[in-house]
Amino acid sequence: MRLKILLITAALLLFGGGAWFASQNAGGAKPTAAPLTRFVYSHRGASTDSFYSYEVAESENEYVFRFHPFREEDEQSAIISTEDVTALMEIINRHNLWKWHGFSQSDPLMMDGTSFSLRVAFADGTVIEARGSNRYPSTYSAACADMDTLFSKYIKEPEQ
Repeated sequence: MRLKILLITAALLLFGGGAWFASQNAGGAKPTAAPLTRFVYSHRGASTDSFYSYEVAESENEYVFRFHPFREEDEQSAIISTEDVTALMEIINRHNLWKWHGFSQSDPLMMDGTSFSLRVAFADGTVIEARGSNRYPSTYSAACADMDTLFSKYIKEPEQ
């Protein structure tokens, strides 16, 4: 009986639990005080309306926000205020996006659903990279809600 439990535990770690354990112990990125140089968050869902990405990039002493929806002709960009770049950094810190670094999980049994990717880069070379498909870091929903609220003022409804 003991051998059976040991074998089942080993199989779970090798064929499923191991990936989960590794991603939970990836260590995350170390927080930095360096300026943000680029932020890209992408979301993909079952419908084309839920395919979009937010991008904030430093460009000649200002930051540019770009919204990339599914339809290329609906892409939008605007200069983002310094206050909103600070608010984005607050979202990164409040929701511990640093700890997301190295997160890479998926649910192979799920055929539809949503997936995300995140890449954040700083002037000192620090990078946060994460991705998931129907699996997400613990602070994912709250962080996304805050991003949606922050960026909504820069997104205009497409003309019909």
